[in-house]
Amino acid sequence: MKLALFVHELFYEIGHSKALIEYIRHLPQDYVSELHLVVYETAEPSQLFPNFKGKVIIHKIEGNGLKPSLVRFAWYHLRSWFISKNLPNDVIKIGIGVASIAVDIVNIQFIHRQWSQRYFVQNQANIITTLYKKILFAYLNACEDFLFRKSTTRFLVIADFLKRALQKDFQIDEEKIAVAHSSADTHFFAPSPLSRENLYSEMLKSYPSLQGLELSKPIALFVGAFQRKGLPRLLKEMGQRSEQQFQLIAVGRSEKGHSLQIPPNVSVKEVSFTKELPLFYSLADAFVFPTEYEPYGLVIVEAAVMGLTVLVTQEEVGASEVLENLSGIHLFSRYAPIPLNELRCLSPEERENRRKERLEHLKKSDWTVAAKKLVQLLEK
Repeated sequence: MKLALFVHELFYEIGHSKALIEYIRHLPQDYVSELHLVVYETAEPSQLFPNFKGKVIIHKIEGNGLKPSLVRFAWYHLRSWFISKNLPNDVIKIGIGVASIAVDIVNIQFIHRQWSQRYFVQNQANIITTLYKKILFAYLNACEDFLFRKSTTRFLVIADFLKRALQKDFQIDEEKIAVAHSSADTHFFAPSPLSRENLYSEMLKSYPSLQGLELSKPIALFVGAFQRKGLPRLLKEMGQRSEQQFQLIAVGRSEKGHSLQIPPNVSVKEVSFTKELPLFYSLADAFVFPTEYEPYGLVIVEAAVMGLTVLVTQEEVGASEVLENLSGIHLFSRYAPIPLNELRCLSPEERENRRKERLEHLKKSDWTVAAKKLVQLLEK
């Protein structure tokens, strides 16, 4: 079978492209005869798709540095449209969201219409920025209307709530939609063999901002864009429990024009985004993620397979669908308080027992299972 992937940037380190890469990697080796990549930028094909050596053809679109985002989107739409028309007729075209509107199968990891409803509530900006964002979202919503309502479009979505949204908002038949939850690299996300004390000592060499943590008390962890993923809400609710003291490691950064209001009873250790997340999962006791909208949330699954107590929003969070009913996983409504009473120190034995249970559970939604869902769509 001949396939073409349409995506702005194809790198394993980027969350949305990682999922698409894994879907393709886990297809049977003899299933793909040609693999076209229509991209602004990509990693080396031999790194991304080692099983398909000699089968990858790159169609690079110049203009990755175009600004603002609206121009970058529109230019890719125009160029990818012409490229799609010059591909062999038997190529099946797969895109991420509305990166391209010339595809047969859409990998839905994000619905702009859903997020735009929250964006203007959560983000206050000047008139010019607000006007630009409204134009951008109007353009992306129009692209979704065009692509999603085409009778021939099929959908590979990463969460059940996205499937329901497609059926409700775009009246798409269930038979055109397959749900393939993302997975996590469980080999990479394994607990550190070091004791907590030795691990902390080693981490201080690279992350001096962690200085001052008390290892005998619970350590909570947050990872992500601070405002969009709910850190201000977490700090506010911790501050409302003024009789308690909290320790929180926040990995990520504030969005432009925003800053954190840190209550006096909360010790926050800020760390920039890092590729050494397994170390932070190993040091922490709990992962807290009160996000408003998370089509999947790989960091949630990563924290789960590391054995942490996980506190995460239930509604419109894909990973919550996968982890529901597991011990140590606490789902809460966006309208309910975060269950901070679940924060406590974990023993290595408890962490390891949770990890084993969760790894076994996640076999039901690993990348091999997801690739089979893609095959079903390809063969329809």
